[in-house]
Amino acid sequence: MLCVRPPWIHSGDPLGAGNAFALRRAPAFPYADPSRRLRPRSLIDEPMNLKEICQTLSREIQKLVPYDRAAINILQRDEKFFSVYAEESRLPASAIPEGVSVREGTATSWVLDHKEPVICRDVLKDPRFPLTHKRYKNVGLRSYVILPLMAEGKTLGALNLGSLKPRCYGKKEVEILSPVAEILSLAIENSNLYEESQRLLKEQSALREIFTHINLLDLGHLLHQLTEQALTLLRVDHIQVRLMDKEGLLRTVT
Repeated sequence: MLCVRPPWIHSGDPLGAGNAFALRRAPAFPYADPSRRLRPRSLIDEPMNLKEICQTLSREIQKLVPYDRAAINILQRDEKFFSVYAEESRLPASAIPEGVSVREGTATSWVLDHKEPVICRDVLKDPRFPLTHKRYKNVGLRSYVILPLMAEGKTLGALNLGSLKPRCYGKKEVEILSPVAEILSLAIENSNLYEESQRLLKEQSALREIFTHINLLDLGHLLHQLTEQALTLLRVDHIQVRLMDKEGLLRTVT
């Protein structure tokens, strides 16, 4: 297992294995005409959602770095789990059939925490990341490379390539995949910003609707509408409104 440190970190081995090395800063792209390799026309000319972009890029990666499984893992909001957001695979079964994984014992978790790529040359000879290697052994994967997906210093997820053959990935593959990881990171961040803007618009629309009817509805109907909107906006299962009566006692009204 080689844990590849990025070019701004001095060489050394954070895990004490004595086999990490420093990388030179990769150029913007290691090919004379990257547009022909990593910017398919469908990605430029047609509107696509995030999953379509991830799947398209995964297929394009195959032309640069061969793999038997490619996955884009997204860190969930609670940061305790990650989900397999997009997967391209030639394997008979999924490495993570549940589609969601705990972080403990996984190589993805190490990449998310350290914000550095990691390379495994042979899962049969590497004792680390027991959960990842157990899963990969079950589907026959022997080697893999994982790169962090980051935006403005924040880790969003990881790009994961795996092969049925040992010793398929090294420093060269990390240099090739680094620009791809940047493209994916930008797509994920833009998607997150769009979802947040849509959420805010929905909240504003709900509030406008409430204020529009505030003078037209009696208190009971107004509180009922308010709780209905709150259930949707706050994403909760139960809301209770209590008012104090003339005797100073709290009374449930909705």
